[in-house]
Amino acid sequence: MSIKQDQAQFDRKLKKLKKEGLKKYFSSESIIVPRPHGKKLQVPIRNLDIPRFRFGLNDTGGVAQGDGEEGDPVPGMNRGMGRGPGHGSGTGEHDFTELSLEEAAEMLGEELELPNLLDKFEGKVGAKSYNRYTSIQRVGPEALRHGKRTFRQGLLRGITSGDYNPDDPRIIPIHNDKRYRSAKEATKPSTKAAVIYLLDYSGSMYNVIDFLQNVGWWADAWIKKHYDSVVHRYVQYDSVAQEVAAENFYSVQAGGGTDMRAGLSLATKIAKSDFPESEYNLYLIHFTDGDCYGIEVSEEYVEQYQRWVEEHPELEDEFEAPEAGNPLTDFLIPRCSALFVCEAGAYYNGMINFGGFEMGGNYSDLLQNLTKTRPSLEAKVRCVSFTDEEIKEGKGEKIKETLTHWFK
Repeated sequence: MSIKQDQAQFDRKLKKLKKEGLKKYFSSESIIVPRPHGKKLQVPIRNLDIPRFRFGLNDTGGVAQGDGEEGDPVPGMNRGMGRGPGHGSGTGEHDFTELSLEEAAEMLGEELELPNLLDKFEGKVGAKSYNRYTSIQRVGPEALRHGKRTFRQGLLRGITSGDYNPDDPRIIPIHNDKRYRSAKEATKPSTKAAVIYLLDYSGSMYNVIDFLQNVGWWADAWIKKHYDSVVHRYVQYDSVAQEVAAENFYSVQAGGGTDMRAGLSLATKIAKSDFPESEYNLYLIHFTDGDCYGIEVSEEYVEQYQRWVEEHPELEDEFEAPEAGNPLTDFLIPRCSALFVCEAGAYYNGMINFGGFEMGGNYSDLLQNLTKTRPSLEAKVRCVSFTDEEIKEGKGEKIKETLTHWFK
């Protein structure tokens, strides 16, 4: 009997346990996710014995025959494997297994019934060439010789020439019988994506940064599942913005003031210079506590800045000149395939300039107002907002809720 059937059954059992373990992972009080460079995720599972060979038929014969009486200990079987009550020095059995980033994304996608990312956000599809061995030719390397075609040609030659003997059906191919597989260039859909992660790391983000970083890891896993190649860029901002490496982005400490426009402006600059629309699908993943001060600059503010520079020319090089407008609505939303926002610990109650009007509220309030006035953006702008208390009550559930709202 083939072992493939048993192996397939074992793989199904293991996959089921991994899915159960993933649910336990999200239901635990402490959610720990590897940083973006981490390729594995540990989830708890109950022990599962690996498949073993069983010798003999109907449990008779084979192993367990030989010297010794029933009840005698088997050498080597009781060292370090005790399971009785109390403490001991034996080795225990681990109840964790590792999931690759791809496995984790697939299983979570099945549980949450997430759709294909390209279908959902109408991603552009490029072409990628590769070789397909779909034709046959008379010459070629022996490694590409087509066995069936060669045999068929030899058989045809033998029958035609009268050399073929049905009582002794041996076919010995000659040089003219040999046929070889030949490659033809073909194309298949190829997609590239660029993801700009944008993080507010001002002082008010202290209690929620870890949660938002975990959301980012899962979003990364789901986006990678649907693209041949993904480019990641990381921008963090307080009162100024800077591009950083992934390890710095995910280990930064909260502190400083807030200027959301600084972060959005740098994301716009990166997108314009490095990710042309004809080659990349662009996603912006924005993590914030809702403080959107500075998101839009009015013409009056630019004029005030110019007058201030005229009065203090010695300070001109220390500050970046502002541009009138809103980088979010002027460029990023029209350019991006989707804008994903996770707002945590929202508290902001100040007034800001948005769309030429003074209004109050958090970032999520502004986005909600934007989608109301432009219903076509509802499918593209995906925003969730949680209070500190909601996150404390169930981090795992809030991560899943975020992914469901973003991608479904």
